[in-house]
Amino acid sequence: MQSIAQCDAPEESRNHAIALLEDGVELANDFLASEYRLSLPAGHYEESEDGFLVFVTTNKRWPIRIYKSFGGELVVAFGFRAQERDDGFVVGSYPPDEYPEIDNSMFRYPDGDWLPADSVAQLILHETAHTINGEGTVGYWNTVKYYAEAIFLFRTNDHSDERIPMDVNFEFRFSLLIEESRAKGDDQMAAAYQSSFDKHREELQAAATADSTASAGS
Repeated sequence: MQSIAQCDAPEESRNHAIALLEDGVELANDFLASEYRLSLPAGHYEESEDGFLVFVTTNKRWPIRIYKSFGGELVVAFGFRAQERDDGFVVGSYPPDEYPEIDNSMFRYPDGDWLPADSVAQLILHETAHTINGEGTVGYWNTVKYYAEAIFLFRTNDHSDERIPMDVNFEFRFSLLIEESRAKGDDQMAAAYQSSFDKHREELQAAATADSTASAGS
């Protein structure tokens, strides 16, 4: 957040970006403390002394540094928003492309409009799942493996290294849908969303049981 506060962008834009990030982190922490968090370990985000995010669990602190880099520019050019690294993730430029710290795919739509806080939160959670699980472009050989599968098997969202991050996306998004429906008093819709979420939970439990059985038998 320090880099945003100290950049040359107009004060109004700086304050908006800081508020977006703070609200996004708050939403992410609310999710992490809720019953909907299934695919990430218990933990929370906080700001480090050098102004970067840190994902804190009971036994480890994971740096979640957000960079705007050449690698991020390539990712955006291919229609994606961010790319994981072993210490966070990279993003690329979006209009109006005047101030690198705020005119990027972390905060803006491709047309330059500001993203909502829930989109910022989901991106942070998704990329954190990559980083702490060591899946995706986290390290040299993982990067080679990731792109080999993407290129030769034509996989993007169904990529094997996207399974846990996509589960996190699902859990976060449905946590919002369920709670919003309940807040509106729409019990029928809340029940429908909850049913889908419960099915997801059951599938995760079945997969964990199968993995445990396979490990015990090997």
